[in-house]
Amino acid sequence: MSTPQQAGKGDQGGVVPAQAEPDPVAGHPAGGEELTGRQRAARGVLAQAGQAGSAGERREVEREAKAGLASVNGVQITGGTVNGGNYYDFRVLNSRSQLRSYQLEARQVAEVKATFVQSGDYPDLAQGAQGQRLLLLRGRPGSGRTAVGWRLLLAGGASALAMLAPETDLGALGRADLTPGTGYLLTGLSGPAINRLDSFLLARLTAELAAEQCRLVVVLPESFQHPGKELFALIRTPAHQDVVRAHLAWGLGAGADRADAVLARPDVRRVLAERLDAFTPLSAAAELGALLADVELPGGDLEGWLLLRRWSGLSQDLDEWFRELPDLQTQALGVALSVLAGEPYETVSLLAEALKRRLQPPADEVRRERDRSTALQSSRRRRLELLGAEVVPGEVASRHGTAPGMIVRFRAPGRQRELLLHFWDEYDDHRSAVLAWLRECARHELVSVRVRAAVAAGVLAVGSFDLLRATVLDAWAGSADELQREAAATALNTAAEAPELGEPVREVVRSWASAEADEEFRATAARSWRVLLDQPGGAALRLLHDLAGTEDVEVMDALFRTLADQFATGEERHRREVLQLLRYWVLGTDPQRRLVGELSFLYVAVDLVENRPARSADPGRWPTLLAVSAADPVRQSELAELWAAVLGSADSWEVAQSCLGSWARQLETDPAGRRALGRLLARAAEVSPRTERLLRHLAGQWNNPDGAGLPLVSAEVGHRLDERKRQP
Repeated sequence: MSTPQQAGKGDQGGVVPAQAEPDPVAGHPAGGEELTGRQRAARGVLAQAGQAGSAGERREVEREAKAGLASVNGVQITGGTVNGGNYYDFRVLNSRSQLRSYQLEARQVAEVKATFVQSGDYPDLAQGAQGQRLLLLRGRPGSGRTAVGWRLLLAGGASALAMLAPETDLGALGRADLTPGTGYLLTGLSGPAINRLDSFLLARLTAELAAEQCRLVVVLPESFQHPGKELFALIRTPAHQDVVRAHLAWGLGAGADRADAVLARPDVRRVLAERLDAFTPLSAAAELGALLADVELPGGDLEGWLLLRRWSGLSQDLDEWFRELPDLQTQALGVALSVLAGEPYETVSLLAEALKRRLQPPADEVRRERDRSTALQSSRRRRLELLGAEVVPGEVASRHGTAPGMIVRFRAPGRQRELLLHFWDEYDDHRSAVLAWLRECARHELVSVRVRAAVAAGVLAVGSFDLLRATVLDAWAGSADELQREAAATALNTAAEAPELGEPVREVVRSWASAEADEEFRATAARSWRVLLDQPGGAALRLLHDLAGTEDVEVMDALFRTLADQFATGEERHRREVLQLLRYWVLGTDPQRRLVGELSFLYVAVDLVENRPARSADPGRWPTLLAVSAADPVRQSELAELWAAVLGSADSWEVAQSCLGSWARQLETDPAGRRALGRLLARAAEVSPRTERLLRHLAGQWNNPDGAGLPLVSAEVGHRLDERKRQP
């Protein structure tokens, strides 16, 4: 980096603020002294410039991990089923949008049509829904709300059907996200998302749907009320036997006569009577019908039906099914899969072997190791068949996008969560082994494995909170290992989704954040921000503000990542709060919080990246803060002020120049990106003449062929600065 006296002499640096000479940031200071906390934190921000996208990666993996285990109140978070069996694999299907959805295939649409069983409510629902673009459908879980929603969309003339991911922000949904003529279904909205369904949002959403000739059915709890919007309530449901028959006939493909013959068997009638009652979800009846179609029922015994029971995923038979698995290796693979479903088979298999060693009794005279000449008995195919699992093509999310691969998962929806809780509850003498294995997974080299283990710990904590806190969460939270602290926060955020654990979990976070706590606990508290997010009085922001007055580098680094995570949610409310907090710190008078604010802003700047704005002609990726500034003049002004502050800071100027240089390198070949960057920096130059001089010097350095070699960005920034000068 150049000093003020060196600036403009052809070196590779920028302009150092006049008020102070810089402290070294990269490497050790002169004389072999150890790095200060400020220098270590600054190095962390610089390192992040080379691995942008980590916040998005963490968020994507956690969302996927919760898909199989479902939320703690039994609602699927990012996965689902179509009429009792098929998984939704939510993906971004529209290059103009970040909306995640799943479009039903032609076979699935045909199944929706063929298997729908009309209830007594349906004719009135269909009549009332005519001509409506947005339908709010109330009903209790298991009443067939999803099937009715699909049918209403088809009756309304939808040319295609798609399921929206449950985390969809309806407040941000717009025309660019929609495919013309499509009928959309949304279920599994969180409580806070449901509370935001006000009249203004619903009216705006209706207009957006109408513009693209689309329809949307939002499935809501039975208790939902809205004074300004007509609601459609599903009260009467079809008979379970009729649902079984419809799915059985569809699966057999041979008409109703053969289905009636199967249902007339005494053994089938008896077991259906045992398994289906008024409280059984209709999805279970649909699944039974589909499974009956896949099982060859013998004429004289129940062998085929017992096979059906093992594959059905019904909780009454789970203990029998698990005990009858042939060996510990297969059982360990099943438990490992209940935590790690969605990972490549090789990853799950290796970690299952580690779990087996922990569960295995010690060798003695009776329990000797397998004789070396004994033939191998178990294959991958056989183990997966016994577990009702499969290896399928899938995509693994990462900061560089998604990569195709082969992942392993259970076939039966709900089996993953069901098996995890069953083993935890029924095999309680092995809990210590499972907890030790989860701690091992939380240190794994793959972030996806670490997140899945933490989510599983959070799910287990719902029923055993005190035990998990004492044996796992506190140990993780107080660990010197950042990976274990991250796991503690993820587990706690997962457990907090259970309403009955809300206050106990918040109390844990408050204790970790106390001034008397060690810095590791305080860092974990910063990463547990979501626990307090929807609490009154801005509790989450107060927590972050209190923690920002620290010189502890672990806490500072946790704050960087937390603010990046909060901004990465994409919700306007969260983004507004992050920018307000950063401006309060950076432009305030508290020197420590100013430093934390400056480095936090720079971390967010280099870590968050996203696809080009909607309707963009080019498929490139921009820094998220640049995309926000290009879309909103108010945000552009706020971000320009922050850039001016960090470039002129005696503490952070070097890091700021490096981060801005990483933006320039990313945008050198992107004409629209260069223009957006030029406009943003021209706005920053308005803050002070000194800021303009800093930016002109940087632009000159970018054009230096012996340095950055970024002539296009340099020319664009110089042009925008000159253009600003010419304006009256």
